[in-house]
Amino acid sequence: MTAATDGSKIGRTAHAYVGPPTIMQAVVTDPAADPAQLTALREAGIEVVTE
Repeated sequence: MTAATDGSKIGRTAHAYVGPPTIMQAVVTDPAADPAQLTALREAGIEVVTE
């Protein structure tokens, strides 16, 4: 699964639950995303693309 999200949403908790981060293969976001959150995603083996 690949997710595309606004950088302000990375690291936030929502009222909906899709699944654990481990179901993600890739995340596409903008450079405004928190670098620490992007690092955590990468360390979990998720490809992170900032556009």
